[in-house]
Amino acid sequence: MNVDEIIHRMIQTYLGCESYSDTGHVRLVDVAGDDLERPEVKFKTYFKQPRLFRFEWQYRTGDDMDWQDNVIGFDGTTAWERYHDEAAETAEDLDMAIERATGVSIGAVHEVPDMFLEVNNAEENWRRWHKEILLLGQEPIEDELCYCISVGTMRPQDKMIWLSTETFTVKKVKFNSGVGDVMTPYFWMEKEELEANLDSSELEHIESMRDKFDYYIEKTYRSVELNEEISDEIFDVPC
Repeated sequence: MNVDEIIHRMIQTYLGCESYSDTGHVRLVDVAGDDLERPEVKFKTYFKQPRLFRFEWQYRTGDDMDWQDNVIGFDGTTAWERYHDEAAETAEDLDMAIERATGVSIGAVHEVPDMFLEVNNAEENWRRWHKEILLLGQEPIEDELCYCISVGTMRPQDKMIWLSTETFTVKKVKFNSGVGDVMTPYFWMEKEELEANLDSSELEHIESMRDKFDYYIEKTYRSVELNEEISDEIFDVPC
């Protein structure tokens, strides 16, 4: 299966699902994969056709800080949002609620919802924002074998996506948020793997580029469920 077929299967999986749910975690890591003393997010996603949506996330700015609870949703008629301990408020529409949640969720509200909430031209729109798509191979993520794919968004190969080889759902996403203008597609490999797969000139180039990047945003998706029963009440505006 080539990379175009894999991407097509991924998008069609989300577009065709009757319901979807997950839990996940967003963390910021440096080039060595170490956690940084910066914000982190835990999240839950719920979706049900035709367009019922709920996204919960907890946000904190450091290990010694309290988690702040937030949630946005759409019950089929009304979009709503609730931040921290405040009362729920009506939003103009779901798109605006998602836009406001983008920064404070460190982008967790995007990626998967972008596919199943898309009504028209989902694959065309995805490919418009993802260029130079490369299939790098396969790798297990938490004991589930995944396709490893690199893509360009702002820069070539500045983003990695791991897709389940069985369900074609997203298991992990990692993208660069630094200031460099070139990104190697091999940053996910350990040093021993790099030395076994690349020649000396390529290794020298990678090492020369490392200090030009600030950090990576890493999103991991767990407890992914497709087409399982979800009560409509989950999407109701909170009292």
